[in-house]
Amino acid sequence: MGNWSIVGPTGTEVVLREVNVLVRSVPGSGVPPLHQVALEDALVGGVRWQRAVAEGRVLTLRLVPRVRQAVLPAVRAALVAVLNPDLVNPSTPAYLRYAGASRTVQVPVVYQGGLEGSAGYDVQQEPPTPLELALLAPDPVWVATTVVDAVSLEVATPFSGGRVVARSAAGEWSVLGNLTSGAVHTLAFDAEGVLYAGGTFSNGALSFFARWTGTDWAAEGGSGAVPDWDTYTLAVGPDGSLYAGLGGAPPVVRKRTATAWAGLPGVDAALGTTSSDVRALAFGSDGKLYLGGRFVGGAITTHVAAFDPAGSAWSSLDGGVSGGGTTRVYALARGPDGRLYAGGSFTTPGHYVAVWNPRTSAWSPLGSDDLDGIVEALQFMPDGRLVAAGAFTGRIAVWNGVVWLPLGTLDATVGKEGLCLAVRSDGLLYAGGTFDTADGLTLPDHMAQWNGYAWFPLDVTLPSSSAAHVTALLTGSDGAVYVGYNQGGSGTCAGITEVINAGSAAAYPAFTITGPGRLHEVVNWTTGEALFFDLVLLEGETLTIDLAPGGKSAVSSFRGNVVNALLPGSQFTAWRLTPGVNQLAVYMTGTSVCSGAAVQWSERFWSLDGV
Repeated sequence: MGNWSIVGPTGTEVVLREVNVLVRSVPGSGVPPLHQVALEDALVGGVRWQRAVAEGRVLTLRLVPRVRQAVLPAVRAALVAVLNPDLVNPSTPAYLRYAGASRTVQVPVVYQGGLEGSAGYDVQQEPPTPLELALLAPDPVWVATTVVDAVSLEVATPFSGGRVVARSAAGEWSVLGNLTSGAVHTLAFDAEGVLYAGGTFSNGALSFFARWTGTDWAAEGGSGAVPDWDTYTLAVGPDGSLYAGLGGAPPVVRKRTATAWAGLPGVDAALGTTSSDVRALAFGSDGKLYLGGRFVGGAITTHVAAFDPAGSAWSSLDGGVSGGGTTRVYALARGPDGRLYAGGSFTTPGHYVAVWNPRTSAWSPLGSDDLDGIVEALQFMPDGRLVAAGAFTGRIAVWNGVVWLPLGTLDATVGKEGLCLAVRSDGLLYAGGTFDTADGLTLPDHMAQWNGYAWFPLDVTLPSSSAAHVTALLTGSDGAVYVGYNQGGSGTCAGITEVINAGSAAAYPAFTITGPGRLHEVVNWTTGEALFFDLVLLEGETLTIDLAPGGKSAVSSFRGNVVNALLPGSQFTAWRLTPGVNQLAVYMTGTSVCSGAAVQWSERFWSLDGV
């Protein structure tokens, strides 16, 4: 076998060969036992497995004397001296170290038994009596004594382009083409999964409405009334048809079938042709297409209407909505209860938000005037709760079934507002608009993410950030997020650095991050674990984040301990490198050529032999 030693809490190392004992074997040094965490399933039987947890284990060193003169008292004295946890305060484990052919590894240990035997070996016995030293390893994983070479990490990656960017589920940002002028107001997938963008952008033939080919934006092909004016909203019907809501040019609603685009039958008469716009589209539980916006001059002038695709019939919604100055419906959403929820600038019925029941053909308010400003966006969460964003106090709120409650605060500055919402299937909520902060947190740009209990930023700064507005958000079934906005030019985003953990167990690294710059996040996109900050590092200041078990810390070279700079939602305890490839991202804004980041770690192994 290789060379065995024990390193005490003070750093003193006792090499077992040098105290005249050999390690015959070490039972328990292979893969440690795993505790399987599972919950009983009372409905279908069996259990629901949750995770596996490595348990502490006992390592038994079977020692034999190298020479006849080796006696137990001398060996015991050497081992007690190095294993004594009370040599330092607080009490600290020793390390059992093994130097093999390819690497040296160690594991923390405390004495459990084996030194309570007779006064000495029976020197007449053949072979000599072995000594079995039992050591408890509270952390059962073997750790390399060397540290891998530091890997440099990107802290901000520049990009150029305009109007739409996307972040994949793996954390990689990409620019989707270069739409010029104006803004992207809506993003949607059609029934085949093709991405479409609508807005006020103008690119010659590629204006107001565009289709993403996978490499660039293209004008919509086909014949008929292709959307050719400001496009504010898109929706997909039950039959797979794509609908577009426009403003400023009749007809204000267009439908794409398998063969061509066309205006809805009777749309001009129903909604009018003067100063009309459609800002929201949603299909109801009754199969009707509901439209919201500002309708002037038609037979139905109540700013909200219904169209029955089956019979091509238009209908008003019990008088519609009114009040609030320039009355407009900005948002429509079908709830899990089958009712239609509307938000906008109206004050009757309700106060900026109301509910239409298609079964009773009646409106009802939602709350008792809890919202005091325009509602620009509505989004149902996977758990059925309704979230609203807009120009009201706090900019964002959630309906709990009885009352509207603030979901934190998205910038209390006058004139700031929430414009769009999107949610992933796992409940991660995205909000965009003109706001600069979220619950006091400085954002790189005008959007933030809500993880259920805290807001934190997206790792991107859009072109012309001070003037940029986030005007459209969309999530994909694969976890990607798409962002539409109103500016072109250059921006920055978190870059991805690939690092490889060659150990068989998870590793807990240390990061060194150098200013100047505002640190926002350190993310492992392979595991989804993240550390969130809103921490300004000065030029020459270094932040060291050590994630080693039992010694986790965040220390500034200027300010000392800054663990309290970690934001809610940070996974300080769990953050790790998995075995194999890890995709890491560090994001800072306000950087210079002096800014940078690096990561180092010690490889960890389940078993002594590197397994």
